[in-house]
Amino acid sequence: PAADHGTVAAATAKRSLRWPVVAGGLAVLVMVAGIALWQRPWAPREDPASETNMAFPLPDKPSIAVLPFENMSGDPEQEYFADGIVEDIITDLSKISGLFVIARNSSFAYKGKKTDIRTVAKELGVLYVVEGSVRRVADEVRINAQLIEAATGGHLWAERYDGSLADVFALQDKVTEKIVLALAVNLTSGEQSQRIRLRFDNPRAYDAFLQGREFYRRATPEDYAKAVPHLEDAIQLDNKYGRAYAALAEIYRDSAVMGWDVLDVSPDEAFWRAEQFLHEALKDPSPLAHQVASKMLSRQGRYDEATAQAERAIALDANDPAGYMAMAEALIWAGDSTRSVKIINKAMRLDPHYPPGYLFQLGLAHYGTSQFDDAASALERATKRSPNDYSQLTILAATYGHLGRKQAAESAIARANEQRRKMGRPPLTLAVVNRWPFKELADRKRLRDGLRKVGVPEVPPSYAGRLKDRLTGNEIRSLLFGRTQHGFDPKTGKDWMVSVRADGESMVLAPWFSGTEIRWVKGDKLCSRHKGSAAGSKTCAFIFRNPEGTADGRNQFEWVGGARIYPFSVE
Repeated sequence: PAADHGTVAAATAKRSLRWPVVAGGLAVLVMVAGIALWQRPWAPREDPASETNMAFPLPDKPSIAVLPFENMSGDPEQEYFADGIVEDIITDLSKISGLFVIARNSSFAYKGKKTDIRTVAKELGVLYVVEGSVRRVADEVRINAQLIEAATGGHLWAERYDGSLADVFALQDKVTEKIVLALAVNLTSGEQSQRIRLRFDNPRAYDAFLQGREFYRRATPEDYAKAVPHLEDAIQLDNKYGRAYAALAEIYRDSAVMGWDVLDVSPDEAFWRAEQFLHEALKDPSPLAHQVASKMLSRQGRYDEATAQAERAIALDANDPAGYMAMAEALIWAGDSTRSVKIINKAMRLDPHYPPGYLFQLGLAHYGTSQFDDAASALERATKRSPNDYSQLTILAATYGHLGRKQAAESAIARANEQRRKMGRPPLTLAVVNRWPFKELADRKRLRDGLRKVGVPEVPPSYAGRLKDRLTGNEIRSLLFGRTQHGFDPKTGKDWMVSVRADGESMVLAPWFSGTEIRWVKGDKLCSRHKGSAAGSKTCAFIFRNPEGTADGRNQFEWVGGARIYPFSVE
């Protein structure tokens, strides 16, 4: 309506007065020139992108990619803010069921590059592209945005939005609204209420969250450590900030799974913190919160609950490939790799410039269906892009084992062991199979058989000649049950203690875990799991005598598993 348009225009004009200007006439000229420079009306339009030469089949709904906005603040330190604005516009659009939205990861592949809209549209398989810029001076924000139709190369609209930091959510909403209106997409009542709710977020907490997310997105140990204080600041400013809690949960969860030490907590302490942050995140659930919940539940052997959490993530954002990847992972561990392959392919369509982890999951899914040639192809591409991931190399070696490619398998094992050595872990043994949370015994057997075919031993090579020192199952029961072990972690030098009752219930006091475990003997191995966990999280290991050990040295025996070797003595 004209009245509403006048109100918005008046409000925009009033906010524009807050910007520092020189003399009035000169300011107008500068502003007009700036807009002209940005829109470049004299520049030739790019050739249109044809629907027939797209890299992917077009979906049956409007398809769009939002490219990174240029940071016009004159301050490189504000790059995180410009990126955060774009990421949230992508998130808002992704929640609209009538749109097909390319994931942030693929859109940001063009960051810092001279982009040809025609090429972008072809490579991503979309008909519409959004580009623009963000300027922030103190608490004043300006967003320029334009929507381009790839089929014609023309602009559907191009506008500027001014406001304060407190208005940032409303500014984002205006951009989203314009896109929805231009593409004639109808919103459901649920989609309307979700967007309105975002306007009430705390802008200061949001700014701290964006700073943390800038590091969190890089997903390296060092950047995770840098992200934590910013995300904690966001929670201090808004103790109901679900997205910040969810990001912290994923940081601690990933650090525990990857064995990263940069957060100064043990893996079990990291898991515990992840659970606490996740509990808070699920009070104000986001797709990320459900994705993290799914991954954690799978590791605990709670497969049905893990699948349900992934379904909730997808329901909240059907355009988020991470939700589909969480579902794919849950299905792989649950034993439904056939369905997982289809879901991974859907995630790859939403994120054409997908990270190597997608290829790893695809390879793992093909491995689960015994399609070993397809598994090898996906895993080879994954390890080429991420050469230091020993988990990928482990599955690749097992795949080569089933294909009879012994020389390639030996190379993969050597590379995996080199990475394990750098992380303070022993060489690969068959005990590592128990650390993969497969529900089905057939999946565990497939992995064990593949590794056995290429010579992965039961114990580290240094223990191969010490079979006379390995305890039998009966000797383990007699030595450990009803008694207390005292030991240390050779990597950190820290002490640990385990008191085992006759029935196997154990109290553990250790840097990596403090709590109750259940222990039992299987064959000639000692197995354990946290009390309340399912079979997916069990660990089994051999126990060796150390002929040179002493009670004072706490090294008369050695726990020899797939992750580390722990010396100990028994009271």
